Amino acid sequence: MQHESHTPRPEGLARSDSGKFVLTEIKVRINDEAHSIERGAASYEQGNFPVSNAFDDNAQTGWAVHRGKPVVNPEHAMFSLAAPVAVLPGTTIEIRLRFDSRYAHHNMGRFLISAYPKPILLSGESDPGLLVALNTAATKRTKDQNTLIVEAQRKASPAYQQALKKRDGLKKRLEQANAAIPRVMVMEDMENPRPTYILARGL
Repeated sequence: MQHESHTPRPEGLARSDSGKFVLTEIKVRINDEAHSIERGAASYEQGNFPVSNAFDDNAQTGWAVHRGKPVVNPEHAMFSLAAPVAVLPGTTIEIRLRFDSRYAHHNMGRFLISAYPKPILLSGESDPGLLVALNTAATKRTKDQNTLIVEAQRKASPAYQQALKKRDGLKKRLEQANAAIPRVMVMEDMENPRPTYILARGL
């Protein structure tokens, strides 16, 4: 996530000289048991730093997002576990991000982690086109493929669906309030218009 304390201010993603990061590994433990990541997808992948490097058990590789220009947007990645996991009340989830890159200060400054309950987010089981889009390099995706990925993420996000429900509720209340406003006619044509006269005056 971007923040004013990062470099370059105020839109950087880290405190490196370029404002970028290199995520070398992401590890997931649930109830103190390790769970492997099967696949991932990212908003952008820098050259030889694809998102798959973040879960290859190699501290010498990593996922990076340098686009060759100043940061203008936050970046995101989605990861899918190799097997479904039942998360019950009281479950402990530990997510560890490692930044062991040889590049100094290339660690995320601020980040947001969300969990999604639907495994189809990355598997593409509900839409074959989604899987094709996710397996396509970020720099080669079409506009329609990017839209498909975003829509799948939003559909699987409880927070987004809750926001939509709240928006629709507010929209309905606004429509009801507008409908309750009395309508008063302020002008109407007469059934028999009055005669109109022209006064002719001259010098």
